[in-house]
Amino acid sequence: MGLMRFTRLPYGVSSAPAIFQSTMERVLEGLKVGIYIDDVIISGRNFTECYTKVKEVLS
Repeated sequence: MGLMRFTRLPYGVSSAPAIFQSTMERVLEGLKVGIYIDDVIISGRNFTECYTKVKEVLS
């Protein structure tokens, strides 16, 4: 029969936040940032470190 994959939200919009959160965690895995739904918290010891992390997140 093969593998099946949803192309729409299977339980309506009620499942959207959890799906988006897990996707963001997978995309930014390995980077030392905080993730909460559509917010990404980036911190560093100085401006240069913050700037470097921002470039990593946005690339």
